[in-house]
Amino acid sequence: MSYKGLQILFELFDNDDKEIFKKDLIDSLWLCCIKQSYLDNLLNKTKQREDIVHMLKLAVIWSSTPYLRETIINDRQDAKDLVKCSMELLNENIANENKQLIIEFIWNILQINPDDSLITPYNDQLLTYLTRVSSSMIEAKNSITLTTKEFDILLILSGKQLKNDKIEQLCTIFFRLLRQNILSKKKKKFGNKTAGQNLNISILKVLQNLIVNIENPIEKYLSLLSILCCKIIQRDQRIELINLFQIFINQSTQTKSSTVWYLKQLVELNSWNADAIDEADYERRLNSYKNLAKELVNVQDIDKDKDEYLCLFYHCLYELHYSVNDLSLREYASQCIQLFLKQIPLYQTYFLTEIRAILKQPAISINIRHEFIRHLAFITDINIDNEDLNDLKRLRNYNDIEIDFFHNITHVQNHRRYRALKRFKIIHDQQPFHVTTINNYLLPIVCSFINDVINDETQDINDEIVFVCLTTLCQTLTWLKYNQLFISYFRQLTTNKRTLNLSQKRCVTKTTSAIIDAFHFQLDFNENKAESERISRTIQKRLLPMILDLLSQNSFSIEGLTTNGVSTKTSSIDDQRQQAILLTVTCSLIATKLIVIFPHDFIEQHISTILLHLITLLRSRIYSIRDQARDCLCKCITVFGKRYLKFIIEELIAGLQRGYQHFVLLHTVHSILIHISTLTDDFNIDSAVKILTNLFIDDLFNSEKTESSKANEHENSSYKPSNIPEAKTNKTANVMELLGRLIHSNDELLTCIEPIRQQLSLSHDSRQISKCEKCLQRFQTGLISNTHLSIESLFIFIYHLLTKTEENSSNEKINNKTFNKTNEERSKYHLIPSEPKRGHARVAQSIIHVKKTNIHCLISWTLNLLNKLIKKHKNDDQTFLSMIDPFVNHIEICLNSQYTDVIVSSLRNLSSLLEYSLPSLDKQRITNMYKKEFKVFDLLKMYSSVAGSNDMNDLLTLCYKILGTFVQRSINDNIALTSDEYQCLFTYIESDLLNVHRQSSAFLLLRSIMRHSVTIITNDKNLRTQLDNLLRSRLIFLIVQSPYDHVRTICRDLFHIYFFSYEHTKTKLKSYLDFFLLQLDYEEYNGRLSVLIFLNNLFNDLTKQRLNDYAAYFFVPLSCHYYNETNNECKKYFQSNLKLLLEKIDEQHRNDILKNIIFSWINDKIEHRCLALQLFILFIEIEHDQFDQYLIDIFDFILREFNAIQHDNDDDEQEKFHDQYIYHLTNVLIYVIKYCPNSLQMVQLRSKWLELLKIIDEKCLLHPHIWVRFLSTQVFGLLFDLNKPEEIIQHIEKYLSQHDNSSDSTAATIENGPSRKRLKKSIQINLDHEPLFIHYVATFDSTMSPLIKIQRLCLCSCSQLKPSNLSEEFSLQITKNLIYLSKLLILSHSNHLDLVIRRCSRLTTFESTKFPSEITRRSAVLKWMAALVLDLSSFLTSYLKSFLTVIEREIERDDTTINLSLKTLAQDVFDVFKRHCDIHLITSIYADIAKQRRTKRLERKQKLAVLAINQPEILYRKKRVKQTKRVGLGKKKRMKAIENAKKNRRKKQSKKSTKISMIFR
Repeated sequence: MSYKGLQILFELFDNDDKEIFKKDLIDSLWLCCIKQSYLDNLLNKTKQREDIVHMLKLAVIWSSTPYLRETIINDRQDAKDLVKCSMELLNENIANENKQLIIEFIWNILQINPDDSLITPYNDQLLTYLTRVSSSMIEAKNSITLTTKEFDILLILSGKQLKNDKIEQLCTIFFRLLRQNILSKKKKKFGNKTAGQNLNISILKVLQNLIVNIENPIEKYLSLLSILCCKIIQRDQRIELINLFQIFINQSTQTKSSTVWYLKQLVELNSWNADAIDEADYERRLNSYKNLAKELVNVQDIDKDKDEYLCLFYHCLYELHYSVNDLSLREYASQCIQLFLKQIPLYQTYFLTEIRAILKQPAISINIRHEFIRHLAFITDINIDNEDLNDLKRLRNYNDIEIDFFHNITHVQNHRRYRALKRFKIIHDQQPFHVTTINNYLLPIVCSFINDVINDETQDINDEIVFVCLTTLCQTLTWLKYNQLFISYFRQLTTNKRTLNLSQKRCVTKTTSAIIDAFHFQLDFNENKAESERISRTIQKRLLPMILDLLSQNSFSIEGLTTNGVSTKTSSIDDQRQQAILLTVTCSLIATKLIVIFPHDFIEQHISTILLHLITLLRSRIYSIRDQARDCLCKCITVFGKRYLKFIIEELIAGLQRGYQHFVLLHTVHSILIHISTLTDDFNIDSAVKILTNLFIDDLFNSEKTESSKANEHENSSYKPSNIPEAKTNKTANVMELLGRLIHSNDELLTCIEPIRQQLSLSHDSRQISKCEKCLQRFQTGLISNTHLSIESLFIFIYHLLTKTEENSSNEKINNKTFNKTNEERSKYHLIPSEPKRGHARVAQSIIHVKKTNIHCLISWTLNLLNKLIKKHKNDDQTFLSMIDPFVNHIEICLNSQYTDVIVSSLRNLSSLLEYSLPSLDKQRITNMYKKEFKVFDLLKMYSSVAGSNDMNDLLTLCYKILGTFVQRSINDNIALTSDEYQCLFTYIESDLLNVHRQSSAFLLLRSIMRHSVTIITNDKNLRTQLDNLLRSRLIFLIVQSPYDHVRTICRDLFHIYFFSYEHTKTKLKSYLDFFLLQLDYEEYNGRLSVLIFLNNLFNDLTKQRLNDYAAYFFVPLSCHYYNETNNECKKYFQSNLKLLLEKIDEQHRNDILKNIIFSWINDKIEHRCLALQLFILFIEIEHDQFDQYLIDIFDFILREFNAIQHDNDDDEQEKFHDQYIYHLTNVLIYVIKYCPNSLQMVQLRSKWLELLKIIDEKCLLHPHIWVRFLSTQVFGLLFDLNKPEEIIQHIEKYLSQHDNSSDSTAATIENGPSRKRLKKSIQINLDHEPLFIHYVATFDSTMSPLIKIQRLCLCSCSQLKPSNLSEEFSLQITKNLIYLSKLLILSHSNHLDLVIRRCSRLTTFESTKFPSEITRRSAVLKWMAALVLDLSSFLTSYLKSFLTVIEREIERDDTTINLSLKTLAQDVFDVFKRHCDIHLITSIYADIAKQRRTKRLERKQKLAVLAINQPEILYRKKRVKQTKRVGLGKKKRMKAIENAKKNRRKKQSKKSTKISMIFR
């Protein structure tokens, strides 16, 4: 039949399946198309195999529907021949497409009737064909696989009765095929993603049908399925696998019961919820885990070959890997894995293999990796044979978990993980780890930080320790591993398969740079020639070209992106440009680090290429690009070293010349010098000093290259120097400082100075001179900090400059004298007399310069440099003295200069040299310097009355300093000032004390005179009188009235010297003390504070006898002012002064003050009583137990005051004062408990203690004043610290037993009589010797038991936590008390803790709903839970649900950004619960709570959905209210609502009389 005829037939039957054809037509078609054309010839084997496709297509079409099959194929004898031919063709060598048509024909028939008589006779042949194809699938080179329809046919055939050998053969084939599909690393390619999954499902279904016909399949095939329990992860596949295990269980009648039980547990562990299909059946799984954990404890190492254990082990690995969100399942799986590893050491090898595979996976989740690292730590603890694990044990720290590596590396906070890496770095530096340990475990852990950034698990790496550790580890790798690691990360920059964002590329570039920094291979062609040649060839032929290609691609694309760039969906133009810059900079740096490995010839070939790309970036018009290029260039210079610095500078000068590039050049060179100055290694720049100096000095002074002239070059351009950040400041002065810091050679110093010296000699422009002075000053700063030049070379340089400039100055001086004589001769012939001289004429004459010259600036600069060097290297070494001694003569000459700045510099040096004993400074020269030739006194007289510039003030200060030094040296040098000179100095000092700018110099001289001229001043009445007047009229008032703190300090020191160094009469002494005590009322607190500091120093230095005499004289005013003081700082000084005074005086005077003064105040008005309470605290701190003798009277006073206080006063001020008074009363009790512990055991005070505790309990624990609450909490906290909870419980039980016995005995004898009174008295006597807290709870209320009283205190602590804005100290004290009291209730084995736990739970719920931004209450409750579980976990099983409800709510809360610290605390508390309680119980309760919370949340959502449908107006109203609050709608209504809410809140507060705000500070 022709091809066209066949096409018509195909269209006929394909158009409409329901069309009815006549029987004659069908018979004719069958005869024509099948029988005569194909079938007869095929049976006779005369038809070619290529022509059968038409017949097969017709057969497929006719068998596709039941109607066509019944009409055309059924009831025909020839149909059997058609099937027979098809089966024969199927087993022959025909095209695979034809075979698929035959399979489709058979599949169509079996879909209609699986037991069709046409196919049944050929089941074996069909099975043989499918078996052959299945076997061929195992071969890696064969691309033919079973199709879905072939698997369906196989599934139908496997359900029929087959021979056992055939079934086992098929089972073996399909088990191998299943393992290959799942375990093979080279997966076969399928048409779509689901094809491979469907293939595995089909295989599992076929195996299910086959296994039914096999007896005891566990023994034969269980070993093949063990690892699949871990590797099959798809839900549908896993369900079929578990069904297969269930068939194993059903078919295994002769297998051990234990094996069947374990397999049943495996089935239970994979059970699913019948109601929710996508949700696991947690209850069945958790119960199975519990049972399994109980059984695994008894497993022994001899059972290591049992396949059922291995199946369970691999299933636990599956849970560990894929059940990250199911906390309870993961915890149980972890526990079972630990049991397996502990009981069967062989499994440790399997698990280590899995750990290494997990760690090396770059795309693994953080949580999964952390879970496996925790188990690695567990194996490290229990394994003793593995060398790598023994090496890892050094990272463990069992004493302090906070620094343990494995604990920190798996922590949820990033900084803790970085801490782990820092600890690893320290341990590795002490002793390196093995190479295998690094390759298998440590390097993958470090690389995981980088992989997390690449895979978007984390944002970025915020600590450089990751890259430091990577560099450290790479230094131990072999070349093969090192090369693979570098290429794997470098390809991330070049691959097009995945687009990385900027932060990811930045991370990868840092990684590649860190790997290159770890290059440790020595290219030694003598010893390891083959290895060195291989490394060299790899770098030169592969790595370096790859890096340079990427460098060229990105370097030349930056300008194009700037001008013609197009943004995409994933990245903008700016991002693309930043990525190109990043890659350019990174490749430049990496290439630099690689080429420096090779000889200089190779470096010189490639350095220009790298510099070309960097200069291209420096020419960019975008500042950020230039800035990154500069940073890279600085790093490259560090790598190249000092050998190539001059070449790089020259290349930059040649490449950056035109226009704005000149500014870029200067800024770049400046940045390079800054970078070099930060290097720790010795980097010599002497070869480039001349180039750098000329470059920047020319830029500073050359008028042809000024900024304005450069701007003219850009008149027609929008990119002018005013828009360039590099052009905004001149860098010459900074460069001079850097050159002074970095110069190594003494010859280069003159190279730097010479251009500036020439400018000073030639130029008379004041702007140019100021530039020179600025450059010299910065150059001096650099020289002072220079560590490369010796002090000797610097002194030689200074001596050379001074000698050279003095010659020029002497010539200039001669010329000036000649000019002056000429003027005098001319003035003689004037007819009119000269103008009369006015005030300060001498000063004016000394300042006037006869001739303009600027070389004195260099002299002044040189002298300043000399002074700073002398101060920096100050010592008494003879070598140093010999170096500075020659400068005395030069200083002497410069003192006679006519320039003020030179004189000031000379005086500075003179003041420094006078501190040494130099040979040149003999007695005659010193006298000449002070009095005769150079007249320091004349300088002082000349300039003391001139209010001038800073130079004048400096000159006067130096004169005072030199005179002070002279006074100090007068004893050793046998030189003394006369009385007139002293009086003159006092006059100058008195006048300068009024001048703020000269006070410091005057104080300096006055201090020197007062210390070193005591004898002279004492023997001279005039001097003593002048000194007394100076201190009385000026200095003593400055102590109080000066607004400057440093002036008050100096005046206090001077008056302290005067007070103790000179003799005073009693009248004068008392007048001074009266003055200071009167100033305690000074209106400014700074003045009062200054007086208090002076009194503190006075008390420290006065003798004990003198203090005893003046004890009451000082005590009373200090005490009164202490009470009235409002400033906190002054109040502290009052308290310290009082305490110091009481400590210094003897016990008798202290007791007299206490009895005669303080005790007299306790019966006075309330202000005096309040002061007495504050002073009692000072006496208690000083006397400690000796104060017990006064406690009875004090306790009576405190009881009386507590009972006298009334709170029904309407006056707010009075109520506030009463609150303060209660505060002081309670504070006294706290200090008694701290410093007088014996008072708690005194029988005389026991009744008073009980009354006071009752008052504190009833009135103060819940007092409106927050500080009163705090102190009352501290009182009970101090009582709790005296005894452990166990001791208290023992005493309580003892008391209760005695109380029960007493009640029984009295009931048996006499109900009311003297015997009962005696018994009560005996019990009371026994309680007097018990701890105070026991006595209190036993006698507080006879109607309540002690445990109920303790419960009441617990509830009071809970109520104290309720207010907002509690201080951290107060919250901590409440938590401590609550922990102590709760332990008492727990140890008593009573049910009184239930109410406390409910109250704490309500407290956390109240805060989380009403005040979600506050965490004080929840933090306190979480700490309370953790403390109880740490010590008493065995007693808290019944309360775990209440505890875990609070913990689960905080862990699962969504608003993690607000309360991240609270969530971390909750997680830590949960870890404590898991360590100290039964893990099974904890995880099951936690899972139930989480499930209930999810259910409630779902119910709420459903109710809202129903409400939105049934009553939408309610939801609309709620949304409207929210929008009104969010936007500005309904502002008036909202303001009214806020005002009404405030009024209601005030009413409630007035009713409850709560005052939460802190009244007393």
